[in-house]
Amino acid sequence: MTQKYMSYGNLAILGGIFQFESNGMTAFMKELKPDCLEDLIAGVSLYRPGPMDQIPRYIKGKQNPGHNEYTHPALEPILNVTYGCMVYQEQVMQIVRDLAGYSLRKSRSCPSCYG
Repeated sequence: MTQKYMSYGNLAILGGIFQFESNGMTAFMKELKPDCLEDLIAGVSLYRPGPMDQIPRYIKGKQNPGHNEYTHPALEPILNVTYGCMVYQEQVMQIVRDLAGYSLRKSRSCPSCYG
């Protein structure tokens, strides 16, 4: 039900939901037009200092699926769910395992390296 209200632009419902009630987050949700739970989860993850830089790319990727760019072909299966953006620390951990050959244990230290 909440997703339906958000996707149709009825953002009054966001006023009482922690992490969705700020003016900036409300504007982001209006532009994003979330239509699935994953969009809401990614929105909360992106709306922080640092990852916020990826918001325009995420929105563009959502609006133009199939046109996302990846700097290496091995990134596509990891980042396709977030439209080519690194949103979650688990994605970073998977990238360093797949591209740099890190072990699972060593990859756990990587998210602290980028903040």
